[in-house]
Amino acid sequence: MKHAIFQHTDELTGPVRSYRASAWRGLRDGAVATDSANGLNFVRSVPRLDMAALERALEHLARRHPVLAARLEDRDGSAWIVRGEPTAAFSPRDLSNTPPAEARALAVEQTGDLIWSPLDVGRGPLWRSFALHLGKDEHRWGFVAHHFIVDRVALRILIDEAMRIYAAEIGGRLPELPPVSLSYEVYLARLGAWLESPEGMSQRRWCVDHLSRIPRWVLPVDHAQAQDREYFILDEDLTQAVRTCARRCKTTVFIVLLAAQAALLRSYSTSDYVALKVVTDGRETSELRGVVGNLADRLFVLVGPTADDDFGAVVRAVHEACLVARRRAFVRFDIVQADLAAAGLPSAAPVFNFHPSGRLQTGAQGPLPAGDPILPRPPRTTQPSASSGPYWLEMHDRGTVLSGHVRHGATGRIADFLSAFDAILRAGCGAPARVQEIAHA
Repeated sequence: MKHAIFQHTDELTGPVRSYRASAWRGLRDGAVATDSANGLNFVRSVPRLDMAALERALEHLARRHPVLAARLEDRDGSAWIVRGEPTAAFSPRDLSNTPPAEARALAVEQTGDLIWSPLDVGRGPLWRSFALHLGKDEHRWGFVAHHFIVDRVALRILIDEAMRIYAAEIGGRLPELPPVSLSYEVYLARLGAWLESPEGMSQRRWCVDHLSRIPRWVLPVDHAQAQDREYFILDEDLTQAVRTCARRCKTTVFIVLLAAQAALLRSYSTSDYVALKVVTDGRETSELRGVVGNLADRLFVLVGPTADDDFGAVVRAVHEACLVARRRAFVRFDIVQADLAAAGLPSAAPVFNFHPSGRLQTGAQGPLPAGDPILPRPPRTTQPSASSGPYWLEMHDRGTVLSGHVRHGATGRIADFLSAFDAILRAGCGAPARVQEIAHA
């Protein structure tokens, strides 16, 4: 694919199609109607805040990124992004005259309302910001954006820019910001044109042929606890062993963790292949690094049989399978799934989402030092349902330890998944190991 097509900066004012079909079905059918931000909430406590300067900064941000003012429209079952009028969408609230103890409790309650109140996707805008004044030198600032137009990378860009613009506002100077090289609407329009082009269609046919090997799964299940989440922490010794294994195999921690899953899943596959879905930021080329939009996607990683059962061989096979998947990353996941369904092929596979850092890092050097206020728990209706595949595994690299949770599939859970995953990592990263023997132990 010629990545240069993403370098064009011409503006679009008409609606553009979003390639998030499965997410749109859930939103349209009510399954995630109140999931206003998909976990993309940014909230910080700050010592003092100029509300007027912050509102001007947010107005600047909205003009700079018009997609923030968009709304969603259903066209033949697909979501289309329709641009609206830029607005700051800012809600300041003054609690400074409330007694301190009551103000803090009220701040938690109101923060929850501002974060979790659903955004009206049909009317827009698809974002909001809020600020609470709790006392003379105590404020809270928050930012919420809908997952149809913002992913975690885009959120970092927006928060960084908002801080820089705010700092310029209170300093009485013009903000220093990089040019917006590519709007989300232009990206989507050009991606859609490529997907229907001869080159795009050729890539789509290749994906269907390659993924025709996706296995069906034979899973032991426990229906009584099928939709529960299990949280876990890999201890410091195991975390260090994973890092050592990654260095020894000249790869990454992400690949080693994925290899352990591939080894575990082999005995549940109906073929010699194992398929996994990995979450990616969708920014495989430098031209896309600064795009404010939701480029996050999933890639099918298809791992074939290895020459032997040594864990290092599994790691190398997974590493190569990920490289193959990334070379076809511009064929979006929803397109691949639709093409597989049209060909009568299965597409169910466990999902793995890995976060190199457990915290949101804005990179901004401004007058808003980061603090972590107490936040209310999200309503039950905003939490994702069970995974449609065997499981959804999400992990964070927190420095000294790796941690995460597993959300089991709608049809049940893999028996003793976490203990088997832990055993494979310990034996595989500790010394050359015959992982099939471990997986069956």
